[in-house]
Amino acid sequence: MVDKGSIFACDTNGPDEMPPARYNNCVKYRHKTSGRYVFHINAHLNASIESNGRPEDLPRTRCAEKQIQDIKDLAVTKKDEGQVIVSGDLNIDFSADRAYGYEKFPWKVFEANSLPNLRSCYNLYGEKGTGTHGSRHIATSTSGSAWRSTRWSG
Repeated sequence: MVDKGSIFACDTNGPDEMPPARYNNCVKYRHKTSGRYVFHINAHLNASIESNGRPEDLPRTRCAEKQIQDIKDLAVTKKDEGQVIVSGDLNIDFSADRAYGYEKFPWKVFEANSLPNLRSCYNLYGEKGTGTHGSRHIATSTSGSAWRSTRWSG
C-alpha cells in the first residue's frame, strides 16, 4: 500500500442521524514486481434510492447521485496513473438501471460513456444466480480503468 484516504461525499441528515454521512474510500497499491499502480475506490451508497431503476425524489438520492459522480471524477483523475477498480454497495439494481438509464445512476455515469471506461462485472460476466439482495443485483465491482461490480446495490 502506497497511500490511502477517505473523501467526504455527502450527508443528508444531522450528526448521528440515519443514514450516516457517506465517504468514498481510495487505496493506492504498487505491484512489487512490475511497479504498476492499482487504485481501489470503494463506496457504500444510501439504500432505497430507486425503484425499478427510477430515482426516488429524496435527499438521500441526491446524495447518492453526487457520490456516484465523485467516484467517476476520482477514477478519471487516477486512470492515467494505473489500473482503477471500483467496488461497493451501490444500492441500485443493475438490470433496472441499465433498462431505465437514469443519467445520474451508475449505468450512465460509469458505463454508457467513454471515460473512465468502467465496466460492471455484471456487464462483463452476466447476471448469474439469484442476485445479491433477493432478485436484485446491487453490489458492484468495476475495473479497467474498468468497472467491475460485485453488485449495484438497492
